[in-house]
Amino acid sequence: MNPTFVVASKDVDKDTIFLRKILEELQKETNYQQGYTISDKGTLAAGWWFYEVSLKPEFVEKIIQTRTTIGKKIKNERDILEIIQADLTQNASGARIRLYKDKPLFIQWWKWILK
Repeated sequence: MNPTFVVASKDVDKDTIFLRKILEELQKETNYQQGYTISDKGTLAAGWWFYEVSLKPEFVEKIIQTRTTIGKKIKNERDILEIIQADLTQNASGARIRLYKDKPLFIQWWKWILK
């Protein structure tokens, strides 16, 4: 399974619990089991932990189908990312999520540091 998202977190234990809870709720909503994996390996850089979350393509399709039928416009992984990020923020989490294929989260900061 290819990585779908990269999570940046200062409190990896707390944020992983919130993330698992959100993904479990999506699985219940879609009646799909084992639709995601959260990598065991993380990288620590500048006080932030970076780790990957993978969603099975079938799980992504189920989320899109389920949310579309209840009136919410979801077209792709980016829309799912926005749902997860909103739920994390609502739970007072400082974690940031990006699509795996997008530019790094802190590219501007790293450019400034490396000058």
